[in-house]
Amino acid sequence: MKVLCLYSNSYGGGTEAVLRNGLPFINGTPGIRVTFHDLYSRPSVNRKFEDLGLPIWRTGRTEDTSILSFRSGFRRKLDVAAAIPRHLQIALRLRPALCECDVLYVHGYKDLALCQAARLASTQPSRPIVWHCHGLGDDQRPPMLPALANRCARVIAISEDVRNHLVAIGVRSSIVRAVYNAVDYRRIEEAALRSPTQPLPRIGTRRIVLLCPAAIRADKGIHLAIEALSGLPRDVDVWVTGDTSDPAASDYLHSLLSLAERVGVRERVFFLGVRTDLPAVMSVAHVICVPSIVREGFALVAAEAMALGKAVVASSRGALPEVVRDGESGLTFDPDRPGDLARKLSVLLADSALAASLGAAGRRSVMLRFTYDRWASEVIAQLRAAASLGESTGAAFRSGNGQAEINSGACRQVETKSR
Repeated sequence: MKVLCLYSNSYGGGTEAVLRNGLPFINGTPGIRVTFHDLYSRPSVNRKFEDLGLPIWRTGRTEDTSILSFRSGFRRKLDVAAAIPRHLQIALRLRPALCECDVLYVHGYKDLALCQAARLASTQPSRPIVWHCHGLGDDQRPPMLPALANRCARVIAISEDVRNHLVAIGVRSSIVRAVYNAVDYRRIEEAALRSPTQPLPRIGTRRIVLLCPAAIRADKGIHLAIEALSGLPRDVDVWVTGDTSDPAASDYLHSLLSLAERVGVRERVFFLGVRTDLPAVMSVAHVICVPSIVREGFALVAAEAMALGKAVVASSRGALPEVVRDGESGLTFDPDRPGDLARKLSVLLADSALAASLGAAGRRSVMLRFTYDRWASEVIAQLRAAASLGESTGAAFRSGNGQAEINSGACRQVETKSR
């Protein structure tokens, strides 16, 4: 089975981490060959996956930029409109790829839309699509999403919450399967044993609550942790990692600093920036906090903290209660209830035995539910199901008339030329 994995993320977040760790597991399965294609033909992105031993499908065109607008409002709409011609070119360049595989494996709404557009523009028989949905916010409903998703052979949701959300907005339940994300717990454990490669604030006898968002944004609920800090003992500090150079972060970062001043905890809040040594930073923290105020599709950072046996306090939004089972392998709080986060943090900081017990349970949970062996086997099952649907559709098409044989020949010609 030949699988073409299409990708267009504009930043190296959780989706890229899962694919970089997980695709080699799929590609190493007998009878499966995964080819990777960055839709923007970025050498820097292709190189990351080529270094993992994955073959790369190239269009011959190389760029090193993606189409991403950091602006908002009317200016963002102008940016999106200006990008339409380039996206149409990408869709047209995708058409030969439709003959190069048995299954198209896509990620992100943009990938799905471009792939479906390429199918519509092609005269060749369609290959089945598996869309791996990595989450949708509460108010996120991109244009035509249900229609595009319902043309897929399978839709993979990264949690039951994401699956339920997709079904609620009109995606057929019969094609949606929940497959939990995974974490590379061995790599995380090894990295946690190393010394931090960047300076850290002084620890001494202080207790650390760590927040690890990829970027400093309001939807990550960092303000809730700062407010909670004012109700915690004075030997407790809050550390926050994440990109502070993100254009969306500047105003929020300023408001966080102002909030810390206002509630009297400025000297106990530390912004550490982007960390390449995050497991080592996690290893010195007493509690990991994930206070998101939006619907999290999964929250890899919570599972990574659990892999290290760390106690986790997470909000009750989205899939976080599925990942951090309240009272079993962590605690959850209601972000709409003032003081609830401070109460949950106080419980863990005051009871080290409870924190250790929850941390140990969290690590066992990761071993059972969030390994890449499990992830790969479940994704492969969906890819194979889609491929079998494609084969049966092709057989039915050939028995219906001779046009399919003509199309098949044309498809082979395109495949030969593309090589």
